[in-house]
Amino acid sequence: MVSTQRTIRIDPLGPEQRDAWDALVRREPTFGLLQTWDWGTFKERTGWQVVRLGASVDGELIAGAQIVHKRFGPATFAYVPRGPIGTWLDRIVADPLLGAVASTAREHRALAVRIEPSAPASSAAGDLLRMHGYRSAHTANQPRATIVIDMADGTDAALARMHHKARYNIRRGQRQGIEIRVGTAEDLPAFHRMMRATGERAGFRVRDLDYYRTQWETFAPAGTLRLFIASFDGEDLAMNVSAVCGSIAAYLHGASADVRRDLNPNELLMWEAMRWAESEGCTAFDLWGVPDEVGEAALAGTDVVVPERLDGLWGVYGFKRRMGQRVELAAEAFDLVRPVMFTPLVQRATRLLG
Repeated sequence: MVSTQRTIRIDPLGPEQRDAWDALVRREPTFGLLQTWDWGTFKERTGWQVVRLGASVDGELIAGAQIVHKRFGPATFAYVPRGPIGTWLDRIVADPLLGAVASTAREHRALAVRIEPSAPASSAAGDLLRMHGYRSAHTANQPRATIVIDMADGTDAALARMHHKARYNIRRGQRQGIEIRVGTAEDLPAFHRMMRATGERAGFRVRDLDYYRTQWETFAPAGTLRLFIASFDGEDLAMNVSAVCGSIAAYLHGASADVRRDLNPNELLMWEAMRWAESEGCTAFDLWGVPDEVGEAALAGTDVVVPERLDGLWGVYGFKRRMGQRVELAAEAFDLVRPVMFTPLVQRATRLLG
């Protein structure tokens, strides 16, 4: 709680404040990569404009929001992915910070501002945003619900808590000789081909190769991101792109081939990613997305009814459920829309976010 006697300053941040910003992001209780300075750099390299607003007290950075703007003709669409960060749920901080976000959006001629908080669904995030004129977006660009693997007591203990089928597939893959290697930039075209095949099979959007290459060039040199490849008899079976941020790692992209699916390489691939994350000091691994219905059922304390479908996140839910049990649900996404703008235009813009 910030004292009412202390003055909150809101300022745009320059490069000299990068370290302080990233230190704040790394203290987030959830995976914060999309608010890191490098994520903003990555978005700039893919055609976005970035503004970072910091809230400070007596020179100490305590909260902030990284806003990325996508241009649509003379206007933009403003987006705060997995933010704001820090102590923004304290209204003394939220009021000036959210006011500055709205002012910045107006300066950039934004049609609307979308905020997708990383705060839990049970938090005050929704109430605060509604107070500032936001309304439910009904859809989100980032998955709200996820499964998090607890590694605080080590990966061996995490393995013991997995579903017996996951443990079996990991050990079977090791016995049968599935090889796991760390990929390089030269593997990105093969990764992209496999992603496209997986996307066609599972019905999800796959970006162009340049997107993944730019992401790699931004994060891989610092060791933040790693590509894992599972192969058998010289043939690649599955690939996994994972990243670390502070004490939390996350599974960003996954793809699998149509051949030798009987070998079930994905659990072993994820296990190796977990071991890497542990070596980087991580105590949790976010599997980055399960259907919202799973998170809503967990919040309500009820069992989820799994439908007979494999589209969207249902296609990977069974695999992720075998790896971990802790379901988390973030607050819903909210939009602040300029009244003069037509809703269909805003909806078209949000579909292009990422």
